Amino acid sequence: MEKHTKTGLSVAFFLAVVGGLLVAAAGGAVAADVEIANDTVEVDTDTRSVYADLNNSEADSSTNATVWFYGVDEDGNETELEERNVTVDAGNEILVERTDLNSTKYPEYRVVVEADNSSNMTASVGSIQQVAASGGGDGGVGGTGLSIGAVGALAVVAFLVLRGGDD
Repeated sequence: MEKHTKTGLSVAFFLAVVGGLLVAAAGGAVAADVEIANDTVEVDTDTRSVYADLNNSEADSSTNATVWFYGVDEDGNETELEERNVTVDAGNEILVERTDLNSTKYPEYRVVVEADNSSNMTASVGSIQQVAASGGGDGGVGGTGLSIGAVGALAVVAFLVLRGGDD
């Protein structure tokens, strides 16, 4: 009897240990990262960057996230270009950008975001276009075609003419 009791206890202990490991593994799976964004964005030569906008609505804890940037060629083949791990503080929002773009090689970029399953993190994906800068010289002052120097010179002439009429 004593041999069977020890064997039974050994089996029970073994099952308890295995069961505990399975529960721990299941708990780990619950806390695993989940995909919160997976979008493809078209780019061209005027595209400055592609981004993931991460918003952590947690009131009292920061959240870790991973952002992947993939280049998508014309045949639909994807190449992982960059992986970034970021932490978003409670109640904050951050923009994770990739500015090193090659629209000739990759006319599309796919952005994937994963965050902890227990978080209230949200993400949106998009692109930012370059803004053309203008020196303002095309239309002159007020669209008149006059430069600031010409307006200044006219003001000086007008002042001298008006001043000269008082004598």
